[in-house]
Amino acid sequence: MVTRKILVLIAVLLFFSTAYAQVYTHTLHSIEITVDKEGRAAVVERFFLVFPNARQLLDFRDKSTELGVDLQKWNEFDSKIYPHIGAKEDVRNAFISLIEEPQKYLELRYALADPLMTKAGETSRIVTYALDDGQFREYDTGSFIVIPQSTIISIILPTPIEIVGTISPDATFANNTVTWTGYKSTNNLALKYNLFKQIASQFEVSKAISGFLASDYSTIVLIALLAVIITLYMKRRKIAGRMENYIIEHSELAPKTEEPGADEK
Repeated sequence: MVTRKILVLIAVLLFFSTAYAQVYTHTLHSIEITVDKEGRAAVVERFFLVFPNARQLLDFRDKSTELGVDLQKWNEFDSKIYPHIGAKEDVRNAFISLIEEPQKYLELRYALADPLMTKAGETSRIVTYALDDGQFREYDTGSFIVIPQSTIISIILPTPIEIVGTISPDATFANNTVTWTGYKSTNNLALKYNLFKQIASQFEVSKAISGFLASDYSTIVLIALLAVIITLYMKRRKIAGRMENYIIEHSELAPKTEEPGADEK
């Protein structure tokens, strides 16, 4: 009889331990992707959570400390928590943390090994980039790419750019940021833009000169340049004479040489 009670108690404890992941609710999933000038992306995912009471929040806080930054353990604990952009093997420098103010959410940060935007063309003034929709394979259902309800995906583009063609599916574009708010379904995920190449500013030129002067080769180059200047100064009269003779010989004022036999005519 005692053994039976112990088994029942163990079963109850196991039930509550396995059900622990369900004591909170996912309310919103936001994905913020920042793209650099080479098309590479840094991703911040936020999983917004609601807890029924302070005790459950405290328990979750302890659990998050226990799980640490191990993404596999987090995914085993809650199947919704994992990187949603890019392939699993392309995720780099992943870090996850619990944020409690002003809202409660898990924040997952990572970078992608492969570019989010691929180069589609280049001229002397612009570079054209296009979205690699394969990086959104987590939302690919086979026939359509589906952005679920309560999901917001924002892509912050570099500057200066101009959008080329139509963004698909429909999105808002403001402050160089493209935003898709679910629910969205499309068979064509498309984003293309021209990135304008920047002309070197006066500050950048000055910085380059300063960098050159600080290098090991600057002294050698300056000595050689000084030697050339001194040589030209010492031979200035000879050089000036040669230049004068050259100008006279090739000008219309130079005396013409008589052709042989001209006096015999």
